[in-house]
Amino acid sequence: MNLITKNTLSLFLLGVSFIWFIEPYSGDMIQASSMALLAGLGLCLSNIDKNNFQFRVSHLSIICLLIIIVFDLMTHRSSFGASLLPILSALVCVFLLLLNKNEIPIKNVAWLLAISASLAAIFTWLCYIFGNLTILGRTYLIIIDGVASGPLQQRNLFSTHLLLGIASLSYLKHAGLNRARWLGGLLLMAPMLALTQSRTGLVNIIVLLLLCIWFWYKKIVIYIPLVYACVAMFFAQLLTKPIFSLFGMSLGSAAERMTHDGGLSIQLRLDASFRALQSFVEHPLLGSGFGNFAWQDFQIRSLGEYSYPNFVPLFSHSHNIISQFLAEGGVFGGMAVLILLGIFFYHIWTVDNEKSAFSILGLAILWIHSQLEYPLWYMNFMLIFFIFYKQIDKGKTYQLHSKIFMPLCKLSVLIIVFGVLHFNYNILRLDRANLLHTSGKLNEAYELASNVTLLGGAATPYAYRIILNMARPGISIDTNQRMSLISEKVLHWKADDFVAYYHANWLASIGKMTEAKQQFNKAATVYPEKLVPFITSLKGTKEKSTLDQQEFLNWVIQQCGTRC
Repeated sequence: MNLITKNTLSLFLLGVSFIWFIEPYSGDMIQASSMALLAGLGLCLSNIDKNNFQFRVSHLSIICLLIIIVFDLMTHRSSFGASLLPILSALVCVFLLLLNKNEIPIKNVAWLLAISASLAAIFTWLCYIFGNLTILGRTYLIIIDGVASGPLQQRNLFSTHLLLGIASLSYLKHAGLNRARWLGGLLLMAPMLALTQSRTGLVNIIVLLLLCIWFWYKKIVIYIPLVYACVAMFFAQLLTKPIFSLFGMSLGSAAERMTHDGGLSIQLRLDASFRALQSFVEHPLLGSGFGNFAWQDFQIRSLGEYSYPNFVPLFSHSHNIISQFLAEGGVFGGMAVLILLGIFFYHIWTVDNEKSAFSILGLAILWIHSQLEYPLWYMNFMLIFFIFYKQIDKGKTYQLHSKIFMPLCKLSVLIIVFGVLHFNYNILRLDRANLLHTSGKLNEAYELASNVTLLGGAATPYAYRIILNMARPGISIDTNQRMSLISEKVLHWKADDFVAYYHANWLASIGKMTEAKQQFNKAATVYPEKLVPFITSLKGTKEKSTLDQQEFLNWVIQQCGTRC
């Protein structure tokens, strides 16, 4: 295996393992990991000639890729749409690796990447348009997005489409397929047409134009595929609304979403930023946890409680990068970000070859994506990437790589396998708790679900929801007291917006009617869209409810009025 390929695979494996450790049940994991892999593939450009492409890999890397793909297919039901393209691109990589040949013609690699990007883009675009118009399309959206009318996760798809598309254009160029580059540039319009209302898309256009001008000034020919991408995005911006209007679909522009998202004004975002600074004052050194999930004793307490007016993650609304980093990473996290930014801009300023330019391009797209998603997660990708970038760019030896990074790659595979087994084991335990609850063994069911909350990892929010659901007469007083304490923590958990409603129902079940009504009013204010489904679920279990719960249900129906 050549050294550049080792570095590329190491970047991929280390990035995946870190994301897995922070938040294994995340649709962004495979998406971000695939983006890092594609950015790393740019390093291989320095090792390509016109005829052959060295691409050999160990069985360890193949197993790692397959584990990620299989896990995403099994568990990411609600976010599978964002992983569609990365899965296809990863499959292409696996296909190349399984060929198990010493030499693969670069022309074949270029065409495989281009075809993968184009087909995935067109398929996603068509499903995006026709998803709500046909039974087949609605079924597809249910499978990949969890709801029939929900749009695909735009920023994830946009960034990954863009990076894979530009990668394919660069490979086509190195293969000498100049005419095919025009076709690739036109095919880039497919994801752009579907995703131009994304704020990430708008920022990408601006940044790519700036990079395009800079690379042209530095006389680096990679600016040519950037020109294709920018032209494609420009025409897509012009054509999006007219095309979608033909199908009766109205889309907001990306510029509007930059200043007004989800009914939140600039003032409310400033309020969220102020609350982020309050969070920083409480946890100044390490912050409140990367990606709103801390490793310390405040793990359950997410930054959602500082966002106004919803219990949602801070980053969704503030869009204030400085306060966001301080709140999530504290002083040490903020310093790390500043150092990485300084290194990043230094490499942009000193870029002098196409290989370095491609690496910078991949990092820029990854960085843009991170500013509208989980910022500090992606800092780790950048940190790992810079380690390899510096070694390769300066032509240094790889002793550090062989002694440290390859063992870490092997460890990352073990972490991923453990994460898969750990998550599914706890899901099976929660299924067992549900069976115990159904059979009337309430105390045993509660104890089992409570144990999952202690070391359940990604399964923890599901355990909390089950605990709140199984609040029935027959549970001991001690258990109810413990449940009350857990319920208070649940209110800070952002993963389940039904929790606030279930908590109100549980308060009614133990006779605290005043508190139950107060909690219901709070939940109805924060999550009005969940009100009707909640009442429907209560009606379905009315026969098994206590008298207090039935009284509470009647009161809720009165409050709901004509909507119910």
